[in-house]
Amino acid sequence: MAEAVRRRRSIMRLSYACNTITDYTYDPRCFEMPSWLQVPPEVQEAHHQLHSIALQVIKGMNVLSGMRERRYNELCSKDMGILHHMHDPTLAPAPKIPRDALKFYVDPLHYATFTTTYIRLISEFVTIPYQKWRGYKSHLEHMASRLMGSFQYQEWRRWWQGTFVDEMWKWEVCMEGLVMPTWEEIIDDVYLMIIDWVEDSEELANTFYISSPESITPLDEPTNVSFSFSTCLV
Repeated sequence: MAEAVRRRRSIMRLSYACNTITDYTYDPRCFEMPSWLQVPPEVQEAHHQLHSIALQVIKGMNVLSGMRERRYNELCSKDMGILHHMHDPTLAPAPKIPRDALKFYVDPLHYATFTTTYIRLISEFVTIPYQKWRGYKSHLEHMASRLMGSFQYQEWRRWWQGTFVDEMWKWEVCMEGLVMPTWEEIIDDVYLMIIDWVEDSEELANTFYISSPESITPLDEPTNVSFSFSTCLV
C-alpha cells in the first residue's frame, strides 16, 4: 500500500510542480529602470509606485505561503495538546520514533475551518492587491506610450519586455505555489511520513489512513473563489 501511495503522490507533485515564493530572492535592482533610459518624470514616478505595489504583493505571498506551510499542524486543534505537535511535516530525524510514543488524531472540522480561512484570504489577495499590481502595470504601459516620443518609447519598451517582465515573472509564477493540496493529498503525505519515520509503522499508518475521513468540505466556501492561478498569470 505504501508504495502505491508514494507513486500516486510523486505523480501529483510532478503534475503541478512549481516554485514557491520562499525560493524567490528579492533584489530591488531588478525593479529599477536603467539610468540610460530617458523617460518623463511622470513615467519615472509611476515606475517607483509600481515597485512599491509589487513589494506589497510579494510580502502578501510570503504571508500566505507561511500559512499554507502550517497545513499539517492544522490537521487537529491545538487543544489536543501533545498530539498537535505530532503533525510536523518532518516528524523527526533518524533514529525512528518508537511506535508506542505516538498517537494520531485528525479533526476534520478544525481543518475545514483552516482551509475556509485560507481560501477566503487567497480570494481577497488575488482580487485586491494582485489585481492592483496587474492594473497599475497596464496603466504604466499606456502612460509610457502616451507621454514618450517614438524613439524613447521603443527603447523603454525593449527594456520593459526584454528585461523587466522576465524579472517580474520570477515571482509572479510563484502564485501557483500557493494552491493548497487537497485533503486526500495531505492524508497521503502524513501516511508516508509515518511509514518513513516511525518504527514498526505499518499498522499505525494503516490505522491512521483508514480512520481518516475520505474528504472534507470547507465551511461556507465563497462561491467566487473557483479561479485558476494560471488564468491570473496571463
